Amino acid sequence: MLRHFYDHSLIGMAITSPITKQTLQVNDELCKITGYSHDEMLRVSWPELIHPEHRDADFAEYARLLNGEISTYARDSRLIRKDGTVIDITVNSQCVRKSDGQAELTICTIQDVTARKTMEHALRESSSNLNQAQRIAHIGSWALDTRRNELKWSAETHRMFEVPEETPMTYELFLDFVHPDDRGFVDQAWQKALQGEAYDIEHRVIVSGRTKWIRERAELNFDATGQLIGGLGTSQDITERKEIELKLLESEEIRR
Repeated sequence: MLRHFYDHSLIGMAITSPITKQTLQVNDELCKITGYSHDEMLRVSWPELIHPEHRDADFAEYARLLNGEISTYARDSRLIRKDGTVIDITVNSQCVRKSDGQAELTICTIQDVTARKTMEHALRESSSNLNQAQRIAHIGSWALDTRRNELKWSAETHRMFEVPEETPMTYELFLDFVHPDDRGFVDQAWQKALQGEAYDIEHRVIVSGRTKWIRERAELNFDATGQLIGGLGTSQDITERKEIELKLLESEEIRR
């Protein structure tokens, strides 16, 4: 079952050895994303795949992961395909560790986020294209007015949370959707964002009795006195990717 899940996923995946620096396994979707065959992907150098503008930052985060400074990381990056074209991707990595804590394997998932970038461009350039772009990318957007305590969701965000579009929303009502075990983390991340830190988090929500994973990104707006006015953000359903990662982390098959 796991092998079928791995091979037929719509998310690119690779399992690598941090000890030998070799790629041990890749799935069909990663080959489709990169344009390389399975055999070629087992030989290709990962630094060659990452666009030079992102290479140093990406591998600095990877080093922190291997050293145990962070347990996982998610980054937007750019990848150079075999034919030389450059695409936008999101990279997520986690470690499988030995009993002594040493990194044994790394599990990397890669998604082509060109559609998301198209949506973000549409948001900047033309609000009339927003709903169509969001439907394509499966990413919703939101705007928070802190003075009125109003949280406005796009149609796609309402669909994601299965809330009728006419339903008034607030930050507190949003927190009610957050999984109880993640609620403190989400609110703490928001409070840190109010102090100027980046808001780019992954957490669980409960929607119609089901658990979903959401990635949220936001930019906050402050007035001349430094008071928060509001913020703009996006919400992406990453449930499939997280389920794959959890299955892989729990499986002994990846060690074979």
